[in-house]
Amino acid sequence: MHENQDLSKPFIAIVVQDRGHVSIARLKLHDKLEFHWHFLTERTIRKWGTARGLNQLAEQGPTKDTILDDPAEVIVPFRWIGKIILVNEAKWEDSL
Repeated sequence: MHENQDLSKPFIAIVVQDRGHVSIARLKLHDKLEFHWHFLTERTIRKWGTARGLNQLAEQGPTKDTILDDPAEVIVPFRWIGKIILVNEAKWEDSL
């Protein structure tokens, strides 16, 4: 996160969860449940479709070969999160 980022406000990120589950999500801290993220919109990244992995997706957005599952609203405990990769939000806005 950015040092002064307000985590109660939604932001877009690639999230790597337990057991290798990778998704793109518009997320924020959950309003009522402590130690939980609220994924307002989450889509599993079924196929990356990149030559340079997740960092390429973060910087450039989805490629023509990227496959995303249908969107869902999800609540996830902190302990399930391995990594949060901030993205170029303008490149992902239309995919969420």
